[in-house]
Amino acid sequence: MVPDEKDPHTESQVGSTKQKQWAEGILAIIVLLAFAAVFLWSAMSGVDFGMHWDEWKIIEGVQESLVSGVVLPAGYNWPSLTYLIALATSLADLPSVLRSGSSTAANQQLADFVGSPLFNHQLRALFAALTASTALFTSSLRGHWARVG
Repeated sequence: MVPDEKDPHTESQVGSTKQKQWAEGILAIIVLLAFAAVFLWSAMSGVDFGMHWDEWKIIEGVQESLVSGVVLPAGYNWPSLTYLIALATSLADLPSVLRSGSSTAANQQLADFVGSPLFNHQLRALFAALTASTALFTSSLRGHWARVG
């Protein structure tokens, strides 16, 4: 065989290998999305999980911040990220609260909403979604590091 000629069998094997890797990647994403969907459905389907031991601490910290205006966690024994996620979740109800006349009334109304079971359910749903997406983030990082390294 002349060195300048390309072997058609080698080219088709390379193309076949790339297609196989691409198909395996798509299949992995589909499986991860299916697991995430089942996880989220079960987390938000209305199953009573009871009260988590530190939910009250997170929720009370957010309520205190809304009433006082000081945006700091009530304590640093618990991770501050959970406090910030809960505070951001409370802002989802902000448009309806802003219709009240004063900022003090709006803060109190928002603090009352944060203490409601509806907020607790929204917060649990958000934590469940973040937990479920951990597998997707880990998988994508693994793929990134496999390409880099």
